[in-house]
Amino acid sequence: MSHLLRKATASGDMEKLKARLDAGDDIESRDKGTGRTALLEAVIAGHRDVAALLIEKGADLGVSCKAVGMDCLGWAVETGHGELVDDLLAWGMDPNRVPAASFVGAPPLMIAARQGFVDIARRLVDAGADPGALDRAGRSALSLAEERDHAETVAFLKTLPGSAPVPPPAPEAIPWPAPDYELGGPIPDGASPAKITRGFILAMHRWETDAHRALEEDRAKGAPSDMDAALAEARAIRDLYCTAKKRAYTRAGIGHLPDFDGHLAMIAENCPAPRRCEILTRNAAAAPGDVNYEEILFVLLQKRGEWRIDSAKRRLVGQLSWDGMIL
Repeated sequence: MSHLLRKATASGDMEKLKARLDAGDDIESRDKGTGRTALLEAVIAGHRDVAALLIEKGADLGVSCKAVGMDCLGWAVETGHGELVDDLLAWGMDPNRVPAASFVGAPPLMIAARQGFVDIARRLVDAGADPGALDRAGRSALSLAEERDHAETVAFLKTLPGSAPVPPPAPEAIPWPAPDYELGGPIPDGASPAKITRGFILAMHRWETDAHRALEEDRAKGAPSDMDAALAEARAIRDLYCTAKKRAYTRAGIGHLPDFDGHLAMIAENCPAPRRCEILTRNAAAAPGDVNYEEILFVLLQKRGEWRIDSAKRRLVGQLSWDGMIL
C-alpha cells in the first residue's frame, strides 16, 4: 500500500504518513509513471515537516524522478520552495549536483535562473553553487536568465565571477555528398550511407512540406483531402531509402513542422561494424531553446551490398535519452 504513503506525503497529512510508516510501507517505493518517492512528493508540495520526518526515517536524499530526472533539491528550486532549499542544503545536498538522469544536465542554480527565482539563486550561491557551470547544451545560469528576461536574476548573476563562461563550440558540420540522382528516383548502386541519409531527409522534407500545403489549400476551399494518397507517397519514399523490415508503426499524419528538416546537418559519421553505420545530424538553423533544436541519429545497415536506413531516433540537444521516430 505504498501509494498511500506517497499520497499522504503529497497532501501533507502527518497523521496518515505516520500511520503508513508504522504499517511498514516502503519509504523508497516509486510511482510507476513519474518515479517519484514519498520524499520527492513532499518536496514538490513544499511540506517541510513531512520532508524532515521522512529524512529522519532514512529516506534517500539522492533519488531523482523519471520524468525530468530532478532530485529533491532540483524540485525544491523548480517549485520555488526557498526554505526547503535551505533545509536540503543543511541536510547535506550538494548545490552543484546534477543527477545522472537529469533532462538536460542543469544544476540547481540554472533551474533557479530559468525560473527567475533570484532569492533562491542567492541561497544556492551562498552554499557554494558554481555560477560558471554549463548544461549539456552549453547554456549557463546567466544565459538562461537572459533568454527569459529575468532582469533581477540577470543583474545578480552578473555580479558573480565566472558567471559568463564561454560555451563549448558547436560541432562542425561534415559536408553532405553532392546529390547525383533525382530525389525519389532510383538510387545508384553503391550509394554511401551519407548519400542515402541526405536523399531521404530531402525527399521526406519536400514531401511533407508539399503535402501539408496541399491539405491546407483543400481545407481553405472546403474540398476533401486524399490523406491516403499523401501517406502512400511517404511510404514509397520510405520503401526506397529504408530497409524492408516489418515496422510496428507507420506514418499516420502530416505535421505542420516536417519531421525531417532540410537544414539537418551531418555532424558525425560512425561505422562501428562493417555493415552498420550511424549518421548523427543536428538542425543547423535552430538555436538553443527552439522546439526543433534537436539531433536525429540515423542507423543504416548494408544488405546485399546496398546501404539503407533501418531506424531513426531524435532528442533535444542536451538530452541523454532518445525517442524513436516513424520512418
